[in-house]
Amino acid sequence: MRSIFPLEIYISDAVFIGFLLLIPGILLFIIGIIFLIAKQKKSAKVILILSGCLLLISAGLCGLG
Repeated sequence: MRSIFPLEIYISDAVFIGFLLLIPGILLFIIGIIFLIAKQKKSAKVILILSGCLLLISAGLCGLG
């Protein structure tokens, strides 16, 4: 009798790298918010743009988009 649901999940290398890129993107976003609260607007703007780009790339690699 064949099982309908597979018991093992295969995650490709690109998806795994995408999940690994989510962590620094979230950390950069939190650091950017901290800089924004500390009234360092130029630094906050640069860090938030970088975190947005990193999150966009990682979401594309994960297949979330």
